[in-house]
Amino acid sequence: MYCRNCGKKIEDGSAVCPHCGEVLRAEGGYWEVKPKKSEKKGLPIVPLIALLVFAAISIVIFLILGPEFGSSDSKPYGGAKVKKQTVWDNDLLTVTAEGLDRASGEYYYCDALGLTIRNKAGQPLSVRCSSMTVNGAAVQPVLRAEIPAGETAQAELVMDHFSRDDMKIRTIAAITMELEASAAGSTDVVRSGILTVETTKKGKGEVPGFKYEAQPLYEANGIRVGTEGFRTIGTTMAYGVCFHVENGSGETIRVEVRDVVLNDLPHGEPAAASFQPGTAGVFYVRADFSALEKIDKERDFFPVRTVTGTCSIFSGADGRKIASFPFEFKK
Repeated sequence: MYCRNCGKKIEDGSAVCPHCGEVLRAEGGYWEVKPKKSEKKGLPIVPLIALLVFAAISIVIFLILGPEFGSSDSKPYGGAKVKKQTVWDNDLLTVTAEGLDRASGEYYYCDALGLTIRNKAGQPLSVRCSSMTVNGAAVQPVLRAEIPAGETAQAELVMDHFSRDDMKIRTIAAITMELEASAAGSTDVVRSGILTVETTKKGKGEVPGFKYEAQPLYEANGIRVGTEGFRTIGTTMAYGVCFHVENGSGETIRVEVRDVVLNDLPHGEPAAASFQPGTAGVFYVRADFSALEKIDKERDFFPVRTVTGTCSIFSGADGRKIASFPFEFKK
């Protein structure tokens, strides 16, 4: 038999449970019960709460970042491809866009538009890119192509990715660029005007939009220039002074920044960027801390509280000065 109170086995006929002292005899009979079943224990409360919190955070992250880092973003350039197409053709040269890929050499961290350039002239040609946009956002290009007379060569038009990062452009839907060609030793420059490169994602790319608030520096002639002061450059670990430019004028402009001073120390590194009409973008004056340390090894540069310098705006077509003004940013 078993004790009705504690459930332990006892000898048959026992009047009192030797384990718990329960009186078992009642009205001339004996109580006999089955052993108590062990209680089922649930998950400990603290780990259970932690698990629920983790699940909730995961759902929130997915809902926020899911559309931004979806299946299309897992592919390079948001799945966009550039099919072979001739973009500039005249008596001097023919330029053909071949495709998108990672740049090589010192610009390995950037993307590039592959070009094939055929020199139809009887002398060597130098080809440069003066301006470029992706989905209407100005990006700063690098193109150094030297083509021997009568030959065809491959070239990379490197796309600075900082504007694309800052303006959340991942799917490359449209590319525009302005190219320049000149013969060796000549000051005459042949300009292409604005050329368009179509991608397989035409009309499906992100619309450029600033993520940050800029302090206004200049607003006239349809042109707006602002700065956020000193911060990280795009998604890199480098630092610099960030400038926002919106070009609402009817021509390509070139914005130059010189005489930069950080915390009363001359920085000395100028920077410039070009913007096609109707476009917007950012560019940076990079902070060269090794150069600053040579000026004053004892100075602590962080935090950067003041940034001063001179900003000038020029016409991209004829180089005339549109405006020039000093600027000051205080944190």
